[in-house]
Amino acid sequence: MASQHPWLALGAFGAFALAAAAGCSGPAAVDTGDVPAVGGTAPDIVGVDLDGVSFKLSDYKGKVVFLDFWGDW
Repeated sequence: MASQHPWLALGAFGAFALAAAAGCSGPAAVDTGDVPAVGGTAPDIVGVDLDGVSFKLSDYKGKVVFLDFWGDW
């Protein structure tokens, strides 16, 4: 399965690398206890779309989903 979608593993690695780099500013590093294993089940993220409709990541099980997390600090 990983050979079919190598970008998925690359994206997961990139997200973890960014999180790890952000946590390296002090003695406390990233807590890896909550990080899902590569190829494992993702956490069921819940949100509201731009139209105000609630959704869950599990609603899209079996489909390709592109997650783009961003913020404006």
